[in-house]
Amino acid sequence: MELSVDEDPAESPVSVVVADGHPVIRGGLRAMLSAQTRYRVLGDADNARDTVRAVTVHRPDVVVIDLDLGGVAAIAEIRRCGARVLVFTMADEDAAIISALQAGAGGYIRKDASPEQIARAICGVAAGDLVLGPPFAARLAELLLPVPTVRTELPDLTARERQTPGHHPRRSHHPRPRSGHPQSRGRLTRRQKVNAVKG
Repeated sequence: MELSVDEDPAESPVSVVVADGHPVIRGGLRAMLSAQTRYRVLGDADNARDTVRAVTVHRPDVVVIDLDLGGVAAIAEIRRCGARVLVFTMADEDAAIISALQAGAGGYIRKDASPEQIARAICGVAAGDLVLGPPFAARLAELLLPVPTVRTELPDLTARERQTPGHHPRRSHHPRPRSGHPQSRGRLTRRQKVNAVKG
């Protein structure tokens, strides 16, 4: 399986630990990465405890882990050990993506991604970028768009106001957000740059 990722001989290889509960996927990913000088696979694991142990022993740059292997708790523990995390999974629910990113994952990609997409995702996460597979980048942007507050109920009127014909409800004195005001910005707090992995 050939990867067409540009390699710089002077650049240090990205060290990786592969964590997945399925032997075929784990072995295939390890073999794919080991065939490239750009990557150095330091170990693999099939459960969350062994993954954290491998991270503690080997100190990899990136851990490629299935979300089913310990969930967000495993991601948070790996981050505390100092390694970056690329989630490699078939879970594509919005809640799963957001939870993984909030736990500290630097990337999220599906298992049906191409070898080149996987390789680029690992490099991006190792460089400190937030890397998302193609289906997820647009969805995350939609989730982070600011949602305007819509008032559906009128304010309570005083007895005097109810007796005044043609009286208009009191207007809110809250200022409208101006362009550039924090309320008018998207809520992308983890990183300003989101990379979509392209094939």
